[in-house]
Amino acid sequence: MVGMLCLASELNYLDRQTLSVLAQTIQDDLKISTTEYANITSAFLGSYAVMYAVSGRLVDWLGTRRSFLIFVTSWSLVNMLNAFARTALHFTVFRFLLGAAEPASFPAGVRAASEWFPVRERALAVGIFNAGTALGSALAVPLISWIALTWHWRWAFVVGGGLGLVWVVIWAFVYRLPREHPRLGAEELALIESDRSPDEATSAPVPLRTLLARRDVWGCILARVFTDPISYFFFFWIPKFLQQERGFSLAEIGKYSWIPFAAGGGGKCSGRNDSALAG
Repeated sequence: MVGMLCLASELNYLDRQTLSVLAQTIQDDLKISTTEYANITSAFLGSYAVMYAVSGRLVDWLGTRRSFLIFVTSWSLVNMLNAFARTALHFTVFRFLLGAAEPASFPAGVRAASEWFPVRERALAVGIFNAGTALGSALAVPLISWIALTWHWRWAFVVGGGLGLVWVVIWAFVYRLPREHPRLGAEELALIESDRSPDEATSAPVPLRTLLARRDVWGCILARVFTDPISYFFFFWIPKFLQQERGFSLAEIGKYSWIPFAAGGGGKCSGRNDSALAG
């Protein structure tokens, strides 16, 4: 299960990185200006920010299995629509829709970890799930570059979305709650439920105003406020900068541009491990 969750976050970042890797190639082909490209990325971030705030409630309402089926299907199909874009407006609309579909993957992944792992193993499970974001960012660069150079940049969107749809089919077959899973033995079920509190499954959701009254919640919010702009600046602009300002070809982007994302992912994992040890 944790492998499926890690793969979902890899595909999530693969699809959001496709446009970034191909930005200069698409600009040259469709005569899209840098200002228009900036507006396209802003459309993604605007819908992403709104849905990130509300997607947790949607996941609670839909359930883990259905949430992944709906949202991974949605972002995969939207990513494939980018292959048919002809103008900056087309990309703006499609990236806005992508930003609306992708955030639910993360609360759904955390919920799946809580359903399938005992309390003492959940932090590790969530860590593996989140590691997929770093893997997806790094692997996206050479994969997307290779697809674009082998066929055409439009096929990179099709392949990325197609991989997501394959994941959805597998998820539909393999994911059930532990008590409903036909291939889960009694011993493993007992391990999963070994250290849960009796009222965990029936406890009421914590009201939003209660969460916003906590200092640690605001610490998490402010950490994202100050670090996310840096992360997304690198995600959206490093490949374009290397091509436009340093003269890299798309083949060289595929060869070298994954390095900052891999280094950033390594630093992120190291920081999380240090935090866990400090806690």
